[in-house]
Amino acid sequence: MAYSDGSRECVVSKKEDEEFEFFLRVDDDREGQIITSLTPGGPAERCGLKDGDRVLEVNGVSVEKQSHNDVVELIRESMPHHEIKFRVVDKENDPKASKAKTNSTSSSNNVELRPRICKISKKRNTFGFTLEAQGTANPGHFIKDVADGGPAVESGLRSGDRIIEVGGANVEKMKHEKVVSQIKKSGSKVTLLVVDDATYKHFMARKLKIKAKHAYSSSDVVSDSRSTSTSSSSSLKKATTASVSSSVSAVPSSDEEKARLVHVCKEKNRGYGFFLRVKNNEQGEYIGDLETGKSGEKCGLRNNDRVIAVNGEVIIDKEHEEVVGIIKSNPQHTIFLVLGPKALTKARSSGLLFAIDGAKEAFVEKPRVVKLDKSENGYGFFLKMNKGSPMHSIADIEEGSAAGIAGLKNGEVLACIDGNDVMRATHTDCVSKIKEAGSSVELTIASRETMDIFYALDIAMTSEFLDSWPDQSLLKIPNLSQYSLESEAPAADREEEPAADEHRSLRICKLTQIDGGFGFFLRDEDGHLLGSIETGGAADKAGVKENDEIIEINGSNVEKETHTEVVERIRNSGAEVTFLVVNEDEKKYFKSRNIAIASVAMAVTAIAANDDDDGEAPLPRLCKLTKDNTGFGFHLNGDSGDRPGQYINQIMNDGPADRAGIKDGDRVIEVNGVNIKNKIHDDVVKLIVSSGSQVSFLVVDEETDRYYIRKGVEITAAMLAAAKVADVVEGCVHNIKVLLNSLDPVLYPPGFWGAFI
Repeated sequence: MAYSDGSRECVVSKKEDEEFEFFLRVDDDREGQIITSLTPGGPAERCGLKDGDRVLEVNGVSVEKQSHNDVVELIRESMPHHEIKFRVVDKENDPKASKAKTNSTSSSNNVELRPRICKISKKRNTFGFTLEAQGTANPGHFIKDVADGGPAVESGLRSGDRIIEVGGANVEKMKHEKVVSQIKKSGSKVTLLVVDDATYKHFMARKLKIKAKHAYSSSDVVSDSRSTSTSSSSSLKKATTASVSSSVSAVPSSDEEKARLVHVCKEKNRGYGFFLRVKNNEQGEYIGDLETGKSGEKCGLRNNDRVIAVNGEVIIDKEHEEVVGIIKSNPQHTIFLVLGPKALTKARSSGLLFAIDGAKEAFVEKPRVVKLDKSENGYGFFLKMNKGSPMHSIADIEEGSAAGIAGLKNGEVLACIDGNDVMRATHTDCVSKIKEAGSSVELTIASRETMDIFYALDIAMTSEFLDSWPDQSLLKIPNLSQYSLESEAPAADREEEPAADEHRSLRICKLTQIDGGFGFFLRDEDGHLLGSIETGGAADKAGVKENDEIIEINGSNVEKETHTEVVERIRNSGAEVTFLVVNEDEKKYFKSRNIAIASVAMAVTAIAANDDDDGEAPLPRLCKLTKDNTGFGFHLNGDSGDRPGQYINQIMNDGPADRAGIKDGDRVIEVNGVNIKNKIHDDVVKLIVSSGSQVSFLVVDEETDRYYIRKGVEITAAMLAAAKVADVVEGCVHNIKVLLNSLDPVLYPPGFWGAFI
């Protein structure tokens, strides 16, 4: 069917054992999704699609402003129905094609100006190419001497290609020796993202970063018959119909080489009880630091599980922040498709489909709501409560009774009565509620196994919890036909350009949780490194930078602590935590000069550097107040002037504040060790009220405040400890000088001790 604007409708139908047989790619110039690489005689070509068609609609939904992933998802949803309706426009009739710029350095059009993913497997212990560093204006790593008939040429690699990524890691700024080492470390298989010269210039002219998502690769495929795949199309098709066998949460050891589909549920404002980790030199997201008895562990996740999909969405090629966003999309339920270590090894050696086919389920059964209409003989069941158990169990169901007709089963556990949670109610209360319901009652019930989990996790059966239960479609294995782990190589360590030498300093970052999280990911890579900093999250707002290393947590050095110990410190900090951090360049700088990396040393340096010529730098004051029958004896007011903050005034004569040394007009820096710089007035008041009968303030008067504002130094309690250290050091130096001056000048002439003093 053709339209007046030159577009046309194509309904692509396929048989059950076929795929749609085409690729979908992004064309930046035509600003849309382009059909390409149609299989001759395949369903897409048979139904009238052409190479270069731009997709306007999918099943009646306009996709012109949708992302590539969204369009692919729309197409995937049609796969079970074996039919997709497209509205497309070819290049000749596309108004956006006339605006597209062509690259004069290439004889082909922009369809060809895309990076390529080349998956190379060694033959006779070689990849069949050499590598060299070239260029000064745009230096890079280039393919040279591709051997005829070798594995490199079979993968599509060409002499002169520029390498952008090795094993998924960008290597454009790496030293040449490290790139060579990374390829060698890949073992017998390596995956390269490469571009020819014309493609490189095309992307550079448009100031676009070259990424794998732009490439001719499995990430753009909708068809399963692709020439670059290392697996046959027939074997890949199995992924859409992979069988799933059911099991309880515990998976037998004989099934450890299979994937697991795990439904994790939790209370809305609690965590899942694990960290999503990135392993050193490995690709992918992993489950780590599982807390015993928490949601993740109870529902069937295990430490070192590799996450393949979340809520039905494959996350193999997604950024960490995207994965976290998918997990957070449902605050009480998440479905994980995971591979344990043995299953992951098998997936890498024998193919992902081997591990996926026959995947085990660890599902929590959804509680069901049953309506009972009372007969003249009642509801026809007994409610039992076993000694030592909080559960109310259905028992002794009478044949033909209201309970029997409604489908209740002996042994099921009661969760709600008429929508009201009764999991923690007494037996008497439950019986009374059922009697008070009158002629009909609605009971929410579930199996004993399911309720064991809900009781252990203290999950209430609210309507919100039940209404947010995942759709049945999310409880199935997603289509994984376009993904492979066989060529996966450990990610290379990225080399950053050294920072300028003129400014290096330690940083104290005080994080306050936002939406229950600190907004970062902790990696254990020769230090405790902070990564995947969530934009606008707690870490980002506190000044944490990507790849910062944690030196101290809440004033305690953690450099020699294990990853687990550091995670535990952060968890025990509650909603607020303070980090002393440095980046790699700063750490090297301080170490090379034997400068201690510590918050006290930082404060000593700050004080020493800011001493006035005519005296010592002023210090903040730590004041501890004990409440009497009049209260703490002061008023607190917020001020948004040139020194915004919380100020103490109206101090009661000889009251607790006065006796503690508080002065009228003091600005509060910390309350009980918590910095209040970013807190609103009401939150500060709550901090003080929650302190009980005692509270400690770190305060500064106006003179001290303006002194440090002028110097650009943040005021912290560490300055007080630093001042004591400085006094001790000064005293030691004085004593040494007295000792040296008392020595015989003949034996020890001036200058004998050099730079010692």
